[in-house]
Amino acid sequence: MHLSDCHNIDDFRRLARRRLPWPVFDYIDGAADDEIAMRRNTDAFADCDLVPDVLAGVADIDTSVTVMGHKSALPMILSPTALQRLFHWQGERAVARAAEKFGLWFGISSLSTISIEEIAAMVSTPKMFQFYYHKDRGLNRSMLEVGLDWKMAEQLREDWGGGFCLKGIMSVADARRAVEIGADAIMISNHGGGQLDDSRAPFDQLPEIVDAAGGEIEIICDGGVRRGTHVLKALSAGATCASGGRLYLYALAAAGLALTRSSCGS
Repeated sequence: MHLSDCHNIDDFRRLARRRLPWPVFDYIDGAADDEIAMRRNTDAFADCDLVPDVLAGVADIDTSVTVMGHKSALPMILSPTALQRLFHWQGERAVARAAEKFGLWFGISSLSTISIEEIAAMVSTPKMFQFYYHKDRGLNRSMLEVGLDWKMAEQLREDWGGGFCLKGIMSVADARRAVEIGADAIMISNHGGGQLDDSRAPFDQLPEIVDAAGGEIEIICDGGVRRGTHVLKALSAGATCASGGRLYLYALAAAGLALTRSSCGS
């Protein structure tokens, strides 16, 4: 199987599986317990039908969206994922360059294998930093001085001072609390099914949260996205945009990014 044989995310997954040692591939591909939540995340989209309007015209097509005040050429965020150089030597550098090429938001994990300063200097497209709380308060203070509850989340928002999104929101009650502390956005996510099996799929929870939020906060649907129609369904259900991690990690592991001679040395 070669890169030329890849036509969708499942093809990239198969190629990545052939190229990676199995423990590394399983780090991308696996999830918690029986992996029910992970499968449910994608399967949820299949239960939603699309009913198109015809003869709408295609003279002026604009696929861009604005998320937290920044424009993205497509309604899709490349979610922050950890340790990307485990999967390909280019790691975050390749993903950041691809995001810039196509005008997309790019998420940077606290567990990135390159510094956020390097990414910031490398690309000009909007970037999202995913902050992880740790038991080591000294480590937290080295990033931002906070602990972990709603009061501290509000303090973190104030300390950060920029666009603030809470990832991992799954309940209506938590969505309302995010609105109350002044968050700019929430990411409906069960972390790819990697933490709590039997979790409800983010897409299934989307309509309830959209109704409860009442347009007061931007909503990102994260998890299970494997094709453009999944993004379309998320938008149709009220999301500001969609996001995903595995979909681009499979491609990164399968082939990385084709570099020109000049960029190889940058």
